[in-house]
Order: sequence, then C-alpha cells, then structure tokens
Amino acid sequence: MQIVSASSWDSLSSFEYNRLLLGVVKYSPTQTIPTIMKRVLSLALTALVIQNIAHAIPQEFLAAGGGGGLLANAAAPQLDGQDFSVAFVDDEAWRKNELPGEWQEISGVDGEIVVAMARVPKLFGAYPQAVYAASDEKKKLKAISILYIDAGAYFGYERADGLETDQEQRERQARIRKRKQEFGKAFKSVSEAVEKDLKDRSGKRPDKMRIGHTDVLRTECLSYTVGGFALRYSRYDGHAVTLTIVPQGAAVDHYLDERIAGMNVKERRRELEAHVTRGASGDTLVDGVPVFRQGLRPYCAINTLGMVTHYLGLRLGVTGLAAGAKFKNTGSAKGTKLLDLYRAAAEESEAKMSRSGKADMARIKRAIDNGCPVLVWRRFSPERDQLHTRFAREFQHSPDAKLPEPTRDEIATWPGDEAPGHCSVVVGYNEERGEVIFMESWGEHVRNRRMRVEELEGTSYMTFYFKV
Repeated sequence: MQIVSASSWDSLSSFEYNRLLLGVVKYSPTQTIPTIMKRVLSLALTALVIQNIAHAIPQEFLAAGGGGGLLANAAAPQLDGQDFSVAFVDDEAWRKNELPGEWQEISGVDGEIVVAMARVPKLFGAYPQAVYAASDEKKKLKAISILYIDAGAYFGYERADGLETDQEQRERQARIRKRKQEFGKAFKSVSEAVEKDLKDRSGKRPDKMRIGHTDVLRTECLSYTVGGFALRYSRYDGHAVTLTIVPQGAAVDHYLDERIAGMNVKERRRELEAHVTRGASGDTLVDGVPVFRQGLRPYCAINTLGMVTHYLGLRLGVTGLAAGAKFKNTGSAKGTKLLDLYRAAAEESEAKMSRSGKADMARIKRAIDNGCPVLVWRRFSPERDQLHTRFAREFQHSPDAKLPEPTRDEIATWPGDEAPGHCSVVVGYNEERGEVIFMESWGEHVRNRRMRVEELEGTSYMTFYFKV
C-alpha cells in the first residue's frame, strides 16, 4: 500500500459555510450524468475549499458492514482504465496489507489507522466516489469501505427563506427538480452496475442481513460471498450506494462497537468519565470527540449527532443517519425527521437521551462531568461566528484573555428566531469564566471554541443530553 501525502480537497472553511448558510452564495451543481460518473463532484467542490485542514474521519468502519455511508465531501480523481476489484478480495493482499493504488493516511479513532485512496479505480462494476481502508494498531487490515454515490454531497446546501422573490423561488425549485432527475438516473446506473458485478462475481444469491434494532435506523443489506470475504452491499434509495468488505464472520447485526457492546453500564460510565479532564485554568473538558466534516451538505445536525454517537460507540455512517432522518434532497434539512433520528441513534448507542428547549447549564455541567457531550441547536450569525473565531485565535496565544460579559447592546445583536438554525457540540465549560467550550462539524480548526454561557442560553432553542 503506497501512502502519499494527504490533501484537503474535501475541507470547507467556516467562512464559506457561513456564506452558504446565509445564502450569500449557493451550491447549485449543474452536473450531467456522465459528469457525475467522472468526478465532477470534486470539481464542483474544489473551488470552495481551503487548504491544510485535516481530513474528516470515516464513521462506519467495523459497523455491521454496509451499515452506513462514508463521510466523503468530494469525489477522488479516477484511475481511468484500471480495475482493482480482484486485488481487493485477495487473501495475500489482506494478509500483508498491501492493497494496490495510492492512499492518503487520515485521522483515525480508537487506535485505528485509516487511509483513503488518492485516485479511485473501477471497483466491482463502477467508479466510486471515495474508498477508505481501516487497519488496527498492528496494521492488520480490518475493513474496506466504498462509497459509490451520495446525495448529500451532490445536492449540497441551498438556503430557502422568506427573502426570496417569487422568481428566485421558482428558479430554485426548478434546479432541485433537475438535480433530482439527474441524480436518480446516476443512482440507477451505478446501483445496477454494482449489483450485476457482485452477482456475477459471487456466483450465488446473496444473504439478506438486517442491521440495527430501531425502526428508524434498521437497514437491510445484501451480503455477497467472494472467496473468504463478505461484500456487504447497501442501497439507500435516493441517498447512497455503499459496499463494505470484511473477512467472513467479522460482521454483526448491530451498530455498536464490539468492545463497547461487551461492557456493562458501570464499565462504560467509568470509561466516559476517564475522558473528562480538569485543567488548572478551570476548564472541564471532554476529550476524544471526533470531528466529522459536513462539507457542503446541509448536515450540521446529522454530522454533530454522528460525532457524539461515535464517541459513545456507535459505528453508523453519516449517510445512514441522513437516510434514517428521511432527508428530502432539496438542499436543506426542511422536512426531515431529526427528532426521531436522535432518539433512534441514542437507542442504537445503548444510551438514554433527554432534551430541553433553551440550554440548561446545570444539566450541561452534569453531562460534561459524566463524560457526555451535549448537542445544541442554536440560532446562527456570521458576525458571532467571526467573533468566536477571533477569540479562539487570541485565546490560543493569550490564555488569560476573556470574553467580556455581554452588554444590553451586544445582546441585541445576537441572532433571533429569524436567523438560520445550526447545531454545535458542547464539550466543556469553565464556570469561573462563565464560558462553554464547543466544537463544530467543519474541521479540527473549530475544535474547542468558546462562548459566553449567556449567549448559548440566549440563542439556543433545543438541547440534547446523553447518558449511559
């Protein structure tokens, strides 16, 4: 396996995210079917990215196999004319961890080593959008996960609000209809090609598997046997086509990490509490929450949920979560079943979830003290985000810097009910300074930012607390 230096073509700056969120720019792909099949997703997104930000972490490795899609915000370039299908199910290649092609090492979690293909070959009948492989600490290959097509990356984010003219609304709706038709044709073409290849390669009928315990997130996949491997194919109609390759016998019927599934409640609580650090500065912080970048998708509530539940032990991909929420592929989260999804994800994580309207700092502190991050839906404005960004930089160089208590005039500038919604993860607090510590689903550069407690309480409208 040839490892090359990582690039960051799938990153998105908070600045661009803010502009998308507020409708300053719109992500409006105009791909044709052949274009989709030949990596235009990466071309459409490249113009909007910034450099030198760490990659997002794939979520679904060692999930039940086909249990969810990859967090891939753009398509990798293709290796035209090359087909690595046979090599990907070769016993010797797995034993030596010597898969062909160029790979980029990216962030892993819980001791895993995760790599992504820099250029994708044809695999099992079609060119994928992204390919990842996961190995354990001893570099033993554990799983290969392939994303062929993904609605979230294709439809992106397009804000609809009351400020549109009738003509702008008609144009937006026409764009969405056209994109749905194009995506539907591409989805059909890719899924049929992969299904035919897997059927021909296996030579026998696949086994049907059910993964997950809740109605919202229970998924069916087809498990094809090729040599000593199980190729678990998932087709999320209208959302994604994925394939996960694992050794025979390595897959299970649930999404919870096997190690965590083997713990009792007391053991899990002790492990979560061990993630809590208390610094001399007064910070109480939960360590170990991964960042899953949403890129140009309208998935902040999905990605942040994935970040928290992955920390709790859930191994389900962002695509699987989005499908469970019944995203409508309209460029926004409008009409999705997010509350049903949140309840189901907590249940699949074998955790309890409760919620309140405004953020309740007493409950947030209890959750953080127990090692559990908190999800907060809040009103968003680029001005406040820029202030948080500036202060994060200042605090990095001057730890004694403080956010001042908000004045009446400042409070009047906070985003109100008319502002777009956004979801952040609260991972800590400093009681003496009156601050909460939070992170976003935009990349490592927005980890452990700070906000006054008053602002969180004043701009939040739904808060989710988890407990094991």
